[in-house]
Amino acid sequence: MPLKKLADKFHTFTNLLIKDSFPTLSLYYYTKPRLYLYWRTQPIHRLIKGENVSNCTKPSFIFFTVHKSASTLMVNFIEALSKITGLVQIDYNGYFATEGAKGLEKQNNSQLIKKVFKPNGYIYGPLRNFINVPQIDNYPIILLLRDPRDILTSQYFSIKKTHPLITKKLIERREIAMNSTIDEHVKSEQADRFFQTYSIYIDKILGKKNVLFLKYEDMVNDFRSFILQINAHLKLNLSEQQINSLDLTKTFKIKSEDQNSHKRKVTPGDYKEKLQPETIEWLNKKFETILKKLNYPI
Repeated sequence: MPLKKLADKFHTFTNLLIKDSFPTLSLYYYTKPRLYLYWRTQPIHRLIKGENVSNCTKPSFIFFTVHKSASTLMVNFIEALSKITGLVQIDYNGYFATEGAKGLEKQNNSQLIKKVFKPNGYIYGPLRNFINVPQIDNYPIILLLRDPRDILTSQYFSIKKTHPLITKKLIERREIAMNSTIDEHVKSEQADRFFQTYSIYIDKILGKKNVLFLKYEDMVNDFRSFILQINAHLKLNLSEQQINSLDLTKTFKIKSEDQNSHKRKVTPGDYKEKLQPETIEWLNKKFETILKKLNYPI
C-alpha cells in the first residue's frame, strides 16, 4: 500500500478514536488540516490569488440562500449546473467556513469581493448571507428562502446532532444545544442572527428585476418547477435531458423523521409540531414584518 494512502487511513482511524470524546482535538488534528488542503484545490483559491479560472463568456449569476434551506444540497445542484453550462462554481462561503467569525469578516472585505466576483464565467453560491458585490444589479440573482420558524427549528437538531464541527464555536454551540430545549434555542441569539440575515436580503435585493425569489417550501414540493423557473430566469435554454439530470425530486422523499440524519425532516411547518404555543407566538411577533413580506402565514 502506498505510504500516502497508509498515512490517510491512519489519520482517519485515529480521529475516530478521539472525535467524540475530544472534539476540539479532532478539529485541529483532523478536520481543519483536511479542509485546508481541500479548499486549496478549488477554483475559489485560485481566484483569490488573482488567477482567471474560467474561459466561459456566459453571464455569471449569484445564488443567495440561508442555512437550513437545503443549502448543502444546493452545493451539489450548482455543481451539476456548472458542468452543464460551463460556468465555474465558486463556493465563496465554504472557503472561509472553518474560520468562523474571522471568516465572515474576510468575506465582507471589499477588495477581496472585487477580486473574486466577475461578470462572466462563474456561478457564485450558495451564499448563505448577503455579500455586497459591486454592480450587483447587473448580475442575475436567485434568492432561495425558507420560513424562519422552520429554519430555527431545524437548526436546533442540526447543531445538536449532525452539523460538521468545523469551528470551535460550533463545538461550543453543540454543547449549549445539548443542554437546552428546542424552545430555548429558537429564542436565543440565533433568532437575532436570522432576523438580521433576512432583513438584509429584503432590504438589498428582494423585489428587484434581476432577482428570482423562490421558496424552499415550493422547491421541496415541486423541484422540477424550481429548475424550470431558474432556467427561464437565467435564460439557460436547458434541454429536457439536462432538466431531468438536475431533478432532485427523489432527494426530498423521506419515509420518516430521523434526527440523526442531515436530512432530518423536509416537510414545511415542522415548527408547529416541535415548539410550544408561546414560543410560536414569540417567533411570530419577532419575525412579523419578515413573514408578511415573504407571504408566510402567521
